[in-house]
Amino acid sequence: MRRWFVVGLLSLIFAIGIVDRVILSMMIGPIKSDLQLSDSAFGLAQGAAVALFYLIFAVPFGWASDRFDHRWILFGGVTIWSLATAACALVRNFVDLFVARCLVGAGEAVIGPAGYPMIAGLVSRQQLALAMMLFYLGGNAGNALGQFIGGALLAVLSRNPSIDVWMLGDLAPWRLVFLLIGLPGIALAALIFIAPRSRAPRAGNDGPSQASKGEFAAFFRAHRRFYITHNVGVGLQQAALVATMLWNAAFMSRTYGWSPSEIGMTFGAILLASTSVAIVGHSWICARLFAAGQRDAYLRWQMCMSCLSVPALAFAYLWPTAAAACIGFALASLLNGGTVVAGPTILQIATPPRFRGRVSGIYVVVATLLGTAIGPAAVGLVTDHVLGDEGRIGIAIAICSITFCLGATACFATGLSATRRIVAEAGH
Repeated sequence: MRRWFVVGLLSLIFAIGIVDRVILSMMIGPIKSDLQLSDSAFGLAQGAAVALFYLIFAVPFGWASDRFDHRWILFGGVTIWSLATAACALVRNFVDLFVARCLVGAGEAVIGPAGYPMIAGLVSRQQLALAMMLFYLGGNAGNALGQFIGGALLAVLSRNPSIDVWMLGDLAPWRLVFLLIGLPGIALAALIFIAPRSRAPRAGNDGPSQASKGEFAAFFRAHRRFYITHNVGVGLQQAALVATMLWNAAFMSRTYGWSPSEIGMTFGAILLASTSVAIVGHSWICARLFAAGQRDAYLRWQMCMSCLSVPALAFAYLWPTAAAACIGFALASLLNGGTVVAGPTILQIATPPRFRGRVSGIYVVVATLLGTAIGPAAVGLVTDHVLGDEGRIGIAIAICSITFCLGATACFATGLSATRRIVAEAGH
């Protein structure tokens, strides 16, 4: 039972991290107005800023995860991103906001490199898909809670133009939202020490924990086709998902005149329902197919889902009704939402335990570069510099998200044979 309690705790930590990451998207209007930001600048702050330090720290966290106690690594990361989220309340310009969001990314980079191997070490291979599903249900709840809490808090606090906060003076409502969301994470960080001591296996249990750089490089090079196509494909699939999620508030506000509270409640509910079903359903289907002997089940399933997402995305952002936007986004989230579980699950299955931290770190780097950095930033850049009209943001979202899904489909198709090979070598 203790093992599953720790999985639940990691899921809760993941949820808080996602809330801290997405909360910015619910406050586009007041933040842009107060800090005088363009769509391109805001896209960089909510996407590229987080991704920059996420990318810098993911591989070092993976290296540390293969050597040291996962609990201390997670504690440091959670503390950093919580303090950085609270610090967003004090920013005065784009540079301040960008730096604070960079630090959010630095802390959140710990989730994959330390979290995935920790879970894989807690449960058996037969239970891994279930454990990863529970872990990602936390992330999914975080996405929905970020929409709910952001919209609701902003609506309540905006009844007053400014709020007097002890030692900080008068703060705009959106600034107080960052404080209320960020500070509780510091207390959560300390709970990780309830978990048993966790680190990569030592010699005699699937090899030495501190495998040499040459050994790791040789293994990665031998299976580079699997890792490249898998990581890039998942990254592109996440780029489509993240871009739509983070720009929905601006799209619904500009196109249909929806308020932040309406957007938060509606899309929070849609996201929670559709991606919860996706995480559970996709995990169950992939696990059944894999158990039946289909070694490429995870990549093949992701390939099909990314392809089927294309018409749903076109319907959501090109059909001119609010109902179409809601239905299309729900379908796209239902189809693409399973990638967050399928991607890291097959990595843990195919990779020897002594390499999991570094492999997870590389995966996080690629998925973050494409999903968190390029995905949202691309929408802002297309809106400002290709279409030249903020009112046409729906077209920009459609162009970018559909392109990402088609690219993901091609990557997964290319990596099927390499997936079968590495899984067979892993003894499955």
